[in-house]
Amino acid sequence: MSKLKKYRYCDRFHTAIITIPLLRKTITKENATDEDIDFLLKKFPGKFDHNFELASELKAEEPKAKKDRYPEGKPCLCKEWTVDHLKAYAKDHGINIGASQKKATIFKKIKEANEKA
Repeated sequence: MSKLKKYRYCDRFHTAIITIPLLRKTITKENATDEDIDFLLKKFPGKFDHNFELASELKAEEPKAKKDRYPEGKPCLCKEWTVDHLKAYAKDHGINIGASQKKATIFKKIKEANEKA
């Protein structure tokens, strides 16, 4: 059960790990408290990527329907498929792309996963 009341967890940064040496603690989805997040935001405003936001704030963008998140058909290295499209496709199809950010790398991982299937 989450200890958060003021904040909520949102999965934006898959590689974000927050360690606070001053508190001798690593903050995760499971152990985060409102006090921890308050401390981080006051001590280091805008200095790190994190997966927490105010619970009272509306989400910036609700996920679109799967069919609207990327073009129809198989992914390709064409202009029609952007990095965001490829990431959405990979996520929807359970393909692990790790921390890949480049279009060619993401496409290669998707292609390899589709060939194995």
